[in-house]
Amino acid sequence: MKGGFMYLSEVIDWETRYVLSWELSHSLEASFWVRARTRLWWCTGGPEIFNTDQESQYTPDEFTGVLKERDIAISIASSH
Repeated sequence: MKGGFMYLSEVIDWETRYVLSWELSHSLEASFWVRARTRLWWCTGGPEIFNTDQESQYTPDEFTGVLKERDIAISIASSH
């Protein structure tokens, strides 16, 4: 993409370190992050706990709402 940025969202299994799902986007809107996770959860049923950092794209109601709808516990890492 000339003169722009692409953003990568991936879901990694912490135990195996395998990339379970990924998605590319030209924006950091919450819908981008929701699409990457929803595709994975459609196939696997989703995790018990979702661990993320405090970046702004992970805190909107659109993103956390998807987790709550599926009864997935939300774990947000503290900033350093």
